[in-house]
Amino acid sequence: MTNSHEFVVSQEAAVDDLARLIHLERSVAALWEQVEAGGQRAEQRHREVLGLYADLQQQSGGHEASLSLQLEFLRTRLDEERMQSEQVRPGTHQDLDRGANCSVSCQISEQVSAQVREELQTLVYGNRLRVRGGASAHAASPQESLLQWLSRHYVSGPDLQASLASLELGLLQNISWQFKQRHSEDTAWKAAVTLKDVHVIVEDALRLFSQDKTGLADYALESGGGSILSTRCSETYETKAALLSLFGVPLWFFSQSPRAVIQPDVHLGNCWAFKGSKGFLVIRLSMRILPTAFSLEHIPKALAPSGTLRSAPRDFSVYGLDDERQERGELLGSYTYDQDGEAVQTFAIAEDCDQTFQIIEVQVLSNWGHLEYTCLYRFRVHGTPVKEGGP
Repeated sequence: MTNSHEFVVSQEAAVDDLARLIHLERSVAALWEQVEAGGQRAEQRHREVLGLYADLQQQSGGHEASLSLQLEFLRTRLDEERMQSEQVRPGTHQDLDRGANCSVSCQISEQVSAQVREELQTLVYGNRLRVRGGASAHAASPQESLLQWLSRHYVSGPDLQASLASLELGLLQNISWQFKQRHSEDTAWKAAVTLKDVHVIVEDALRLFSQDKTGLADYALESGGGSILSTRCSETYETKAALLSLFGVPLWFFSQSPRAVIQPDVHLGNCWAFKGSKGFLVIRLSMRILPTAFSLEHIPKALAPSGTLRSAPRDFSVYGLDDERQERGELLGSYTYDQDGEAVQTFAIAEDCDQTFQIIEVQVLSNWGHLEYTCLYRFRVHGTPVKEGGP
């Protein structure tokens, strides 16, 4: 029995681990699809940026051409002015005009180059370089800055694969550690329960079974001195099949008396059946006691021919009477018998009671669905006996 249980536990653990691995593979596959989609989008954006950069280079080339034409026009105008000045003022002013012409051309060229570079960086990076300012912002080439920006915002394929491999390895190590931890706990639990402990458990169960299944004294037991007050019981249900007949004339119908409720025999059919779903029974105990609990026993559902316990009591109440002529005693508790529970069900006294009784009344309020009769197999009364001078 233990080996089969261990096998079932190990099989369930293996199924759980397999389900987790399948879920992990699906998660990694979904993550990889997302990464591939993100890589495709990144490549598309990279191509768009490179196309924009090429367009800017073309535009800057067009601006430089137009600026060259303007410079050539300026040089022509300066040459014309210099020629006029030489005609008007020959001699010493020739060198000064030539130096002024060169300086003006250099300044204009530097201003144009700086303006083109600034517009290009603004289109690619926004206003961040303008805000930062400084010579260092203009010193870096556009190609190097663009690569740095791409490396900060995107990840390469090999780096992504390495990260996914590291994540998968960590998850597998965690699952392996949990499996080993569970296996060690199961092994420790199995090692803690020895063969001697099993013998003790079995002996305790057998001892309780031999002690009338409850281990409590039953003061309603007929062989111990208990009895039924037949004048205060519900009408017994008579069976329709005659046990003895003569020439087809029924002579004796079989039916159990209420005494069956306080007898230890609880085999199938050995019960007291009363008409309907409501009934009552009054028991004189073997001695005066301080009641503490009650036990109601019925056959197990597995032994019922129909597979149901519709004739079993469901809701019932217990009262304590001072004498047999008392109409209504003190309520000791209201209970419900569970048809899906154990055959013997013990109920502790529900009310605070310090009074002793020798007469107990059981009132059945409903059953589990049978319309014709209700069966009572055995009813036990437990408590503390009263000695002379007090309980």
